[in-house]
Amino acid sequence: MKIAARLIAGLLLLNAIGLNAPLWAQQTKKDSDDPLRLKTNLVEVRAVVTDKLGNAIDNLTKDDFEVSEKGKPRSISFFSLENIGEPDKQPAGDRTAKPMDPGSASIRPARTIAFFVDTFNLSPTSLLYAKQSLRKFIDHQSSDRDTFWLLTSSGALGFLEQMTKDRQMLRFAIDRLGTQDSGPDPLFTPFIAARVAQGDPTAISLAIQILIERDHIDGPLNILERLAQSTALGILAEAAFRRRCVLGRLKAMSQRMAEMPGQRLVFFLSDGFSMMDVGGGVDTNEVQLAIGSAVRSGVVIYSLDTKGLAPPPGFDVTSVTLSTASAGGANLHSYLADSEHELQNGMNALAADTGGEAFFHSNELGAVMEKSVQKNSMYYVLAFHAADFKDEKEFRRISVRVKTHPEYQVRAQRGYASPELTAESADKTASPQQRLIQSIAAPLPVTGIRVAASAAYFETGSDNSNVSFAAQIGAEHLTFSEHEKRFAFALDVLTVVYDRSGKVVNTFSDKAHGDLMPERADLAKRTGFTYSKRLALKPALIRSEWALWIKHPRK
Repeated sequence: MKIAARLIAGLLLLNAIGLNAPLWAQQTKKDSDDPLRLKTNLVEVRAVVTDKLGNAIDNLTKDDFEVSEKGKPRSISFFSLENIGEPDKQPAGDRTAKPMDPGSASIRPARTIAFFVDTFNLSPTSLLYAKQSLRKFIDHQSSDRDTFWLLTSSGALGFLEQMTKDRQMLRFAIDRLGTQDSGPDPLFTPFIAARVAQGDPTAISLAIQILIERDHIDGPLNILERLAQSTALGILAEAAFRRRCVLGRLKAMSQRMAEMPGQRLVFFLSDGFSMMDVGGGVDTNEVQLAIGSAVRSGVVIYSLDTKGLAPPPGFDVTSVTLSTASAGGANLHSYLADSEHELQNGMNALAADTGGEAFFHSNELGAVMEKSVQKNSMYYVLAFHAADFKDEKEFRRISVRVKTHPEYQVRAQRGYASPELTAESADKTASPQQRLIQSIAAPLPVTGIRVAASAAYFETGSDNSNVSFAAQIGAEHLTFSEHEKRFAFALDVLTVVYDRSGKVVNTFSDKAHGDLMPERADLAKRTGFTYSKRLALKPALIRSEWALWIKHPRK
């Protein structure tokens, strides 16, 4: 059986004006495109090799590498060098996705580039800078073979947070990025709150002074101390909540990206997040889970500090500060400097442990993203047969090194969870109908059939239908039954329409039929055919997801 599912098309309906924004999904992906693709027990990893100066190494052979699993060497069964190449230099105005020609050859996506915008921890100024950097990268440095994904820590963009090749839709999503609130207190930071929670007298004195000057309060010292402690607990609880939201979404992003072909890069844009728990200690649990998910998924994270070049903490004339002559004010700058470093710890860990880099104090994030993509434009594909371990729940650690050049730096997946070995076989146990429904609910497209979809506003006046959905479907896998010199085919169609918030506004299932003369059947096999459907929908920004099922003659 073959399924082509999750074909998404966006439509903007305002005052009888339709904006067609097709997103085509996609070509049949090769088995070698999966991050940890198993054939019997064959495991595939990717490795980026550089010298001490960071220059890519492209002249290695299979004999130069050594791959170990759980500390034991494995024989490399498959080896290749993949070179994605430089981005296409097209004018910015032309960089929109074109509907796929069903008769054209498949184009393998080069990589998936995700932009994770931490809207929970961005100031309005940082958000503006982040949006400018993203627009610059999309317009000038991206390739038509790249798939993009814009995701926020708050999920506020709704269905706009989807994978796409359409730069017009991506720009539309970037323009609608916004912060959740004014952000954490610039003076009473989580770091200071943690010191207050642990009973640091200097931090308590500083916290009291912040409350007095910020909130214009006064009272007995014991009352002010209790107020400082209760405020600190609230700040730590809020910081922990923000951290869980951010890293939980980042972890889910990595898990979904594991299914995508080519290189998988994440640019994490944030002002930083606190690692402090509600007791004032350091909590690394969520960070380690996010790192583990990225490593298992072959995702490289680059952390980008969106504050850019900024004055030292406490010296910004636009922010509220304390007089150095006041009690505790003299210690403010050192505490704020420590607070700044504490916010960077998580970003450093995410990048370093996944093979990426962290960048701070830079006003050229667009250039940083361009350079990071270039570093990952060439990689080696290594495959080996996994050992047969009895405990299928254990984590299998992988190490890759260049044995002939130990000075070379190798960035590769560091392991995988053994249940991934049986994921494909478990999927085959589902019935075709179950797989059809699962494909609609899946976070990423299933690409067994070439399909190009579009949606357009079209009103005739003869009925209430005002939206026309169309799908151009490849026919390579259609089964044609011959009867009296005519050729017939049939397939099931399932479509779900969502509004901007993700609420289902319409669903329909259909059986598409065709009864063709021999010459028309030959043409359909070469170029595909068109399926269309008209619906009555209210003016809104919507998306549709399609799943198609046909019976393959060989399966």
